[in-house]
Amino acid sequence: GNGRLVKSQTYAVPAAKDTSKTAVIEPLPIGSMALELQKGPIKIKLSSRLPTNTALWAGIEVRDAQDLTINTLDEQFYDDEGVEYWQEEGESGTEAYHEQTVAKEELFAVEQDGNYAIEVFVAPQSPKNTEVTVAVYERVMNGTYFVVMAVVGLIATIMLILIGYYAVPWRK
Repeated sequence: GNGRLVKSQTYAVPAAKDTSKTAVIEPLPIGSMALELQKGPIKIKLSSRLPTNTALWAGIEVRDAQDLTINTLDEQFYDDEGVEYWQEEGESGTEAYHEQTVAKEELFAVEQDGNYAIEVFVAPQSPKNTEVTVAVYERVMNGTYFVVMAVVGLIATIMLILIGYYAVPWRK
């Protein structure tokens, strides 16, 4: 299940100062979100709203009450006309992507009840302003729960069939 939304917050991402292909873009912090979480699985969704021909790297760090990073999540977002520049074996090249990646979800385990903080980082790569949204959900049921319940149900069904088969009087 998707769980219960604990908190959602949107952050404005400033436009990049240097958008040349050789620019080294360092991630910068753009905000933080404080929240109180209960022990158990949580889902964090990192999403972005991008104008045309825009790319954006965004990441988060989940920190506990002692300000220690316990989890991270990052994603390179592209709009439907985004272009990624890459290097392989010392040769430069380009590869055009015709897709839209604007959200990433991850499941994390919270070890104990308490106060947590989520730090949001971005590396602006566009001359246009963009947005990043972080949403946190509690009481999430992951796939393992459903697989375990299916196996238990299958075993119970087989046992009921066998008991019914051997309980018929003419089988004795």
